[in-house]
Amino acid sequence: MSEKAPSSKPNRRQFLATSGAVIAGAASASRWTAASSRRVPGANDRVRIGVIGCGGMGTGHVHHLVGDDRELANLTNSDVTAVAEIYKPRLERAVGMCDGKGFHDYRELIASDLVDAVIIAAPEHWHYRMALDATQAGLDVYLQKAMTRTFEEARSLYHEVRRAERVFQVGSQYMQAPSWKRAKQLYEKGQLGKVTFCQTSYCRNSREGEWNYEIDEGVEPGKNLDWKAYLGPLPHMDYDPEYYFRWRKYRAFSAGVITDLMPHKIHCLHYVLGARYPTRVTAVGGTYVHPDREVADMNLICIEYGDYTMLFAGSTCNEVGLEDLIRGHQGNLYIGSNSVRLTPERTYADDFDPIEEKLEPAQMGNHQMHLKEWIEAIRSRKQPTWSIEPAFQVMTAIAMAEQAYFGKRAVEFDEEKLEIL
Repeated sequence: MSEKAPSSKPNRRQFLATSGAVIAGAASASRWTAASSRRVPGANDRVRIGVIGCGGMGTGHVHHLVGDDRELANLTNSDVTAVAEIYKPRLERAVGMCDGKGFHDYRELIASDLVDAVIIAAPEHWHYRMALDATQAGLDVYLQKAMTRTFEEARSLYHEVRRAERVFQVGSQYMQAPSWKRAKQLYEKGQLGKVTFCQTSYCRNSREGEWNYEIDEGVEPGKNLDWKAYLGPLPHMDYDPEYYFRWRKYRAFSAGVITDLMPHKIHCLHYVLGARYPTRVTAVGGTYVHPDREVADMNLICIEYGDYTMLFAGSTCNEVGLEDLIRGHQGNLYIGSNSVRLTPERTYADDFDPIEEKLEPAQMGNHQMHLKEWIEAIRSRKQPTWSIEPAFQVMTAIAMAEQAYFGKRAVEFDEEKLEIL
């Protein structure tokens, strides 16, 4: 990574101050005057989708919808009609994949009459502003996790989506796996008894360090990359390819394991348990193997929910994780990639027989299933599985975990006031 003058990199106080100003500005009247005139696609109408952010995840969504002989687009009567991206080679690639109209400025896409809904796959620091603009413009939203960069942004977006009554889905697709759906059914039978403790993890490993993606040497800020637009709500920073291509390693843009990996798995446990807001979160960890980052390469997060505790282990320096397990007073529920197992505690061995099931894989992948559910909800106007309410509850846990780890303290939450203490 190139050397930078001290003033080129924002500290946490600058970031939070800038974020607060953005939220305060968003509380004013919407700039989008045409929200009430947006059409609601009927049963036979094609759902027109815009994709904002065309890096790896964004182009992945384009492919999920219109690739593979347009299987998902045809199944859901939908299409990608517009894309927005501030790096020209990525924009051209996305346009070539979908034949939609390309926009440099996402706000022009939102203001156009080409889309009914948007998928937002930009870096985390842009999630709030883009989702808020889309919501206020009368569009339905599929927003990549983590929902926002800060708790304050998440709370603001939560209130706005509810006010606007938009269909909203956070892109944490693992919960679409048959094993998690079956786990929810078994949990609701009540044989576990009182849940006391659950655990999950997301662990990876690599020689060079996670998120060290290839840097495109052809990038030219000011010519084919709009660096100012990329920074958006952040304070000024000099261009550095690390901040653009490997942004998950730096705190202005992400919290690494906590915001990129943890959401996938705690979304699933929230889904099974019907969890609400945490009461207290503590966190430990460190950067033990790969020092080329501002975020941890190993975290242990302890999330308390008043009468039970959730443990998350996340690593980018060792791939052996914890098994997904919900522990109850009467039994234990194990969730595998394509299996579930419910076993009684020894004290309750005579109360019910163990259950062990191998599950058939779904007919399409988790990403496609998650998108399909969202598109169907756009027509029905019923909220999908991971709508704004559960999304905000999980984002609260994520934000508390980040504050606990970097602040080296236990962080508590006031559910009545919706405030982190």
